[in-house]
Amino acid sequence: MGRPARKSSFRLGVAVAAALVLIVPLVQAEEVEVSREEYVQRVDAICRKQKTSNERLQREAEKLIRHGDAQAASKPTLRLARSFARAVAQIVKVPRPAADQARLKKWLGYQKVERSLLFQIGRALKKGQTRLVSRLQTRAAHVERLANRLVFSFEFKYCTKQT
Repeated sequence: MGRPARKSSFRLGVAVAAALVLIVPLVQAEEVEVSREEYVQRVDAICRKQKTSNERLQREAEKLIRHGDAQAASKPTLRLARSFARAVAQIVKVPRPAADQARLKKWLGYQKVERSLLFQIGRALKKGQTRLVSRLQTRAAHVERLANRLVFSFEFKYCTKQT
């Protein structure tokens, strides 16, 4: 009878040790301070991956709009919005430098607003609401300028639109 209890306590000990081996590095990773340069490097890597496909989708949508086919332009626009949303979701997960927490939180807020506006533009194109599309594009451009001004000092290469 004594042996089964010993086996179960041994298994419990092994399980606890394994859990600690997995949890301790996660806790330590959160405590590590990230510099601004490291943050810019990580975030720019995410943006660089998205930039090429996003530019292609944007050109495709603009071409269809110029030819008067707003409903067909909704497909690449919605794909662009989904791609942008994935990039923003990845950027949110990147640890931020402590000194820049407030500024980056506001910047990510602008990115989320821009993501929402892209989805609204895609839906408006699908419905053929060209006036609404025009207003939403103007609003998206304004939000983009606000976001770019906010992180100008970070010197992102791919995450801001160079004007």
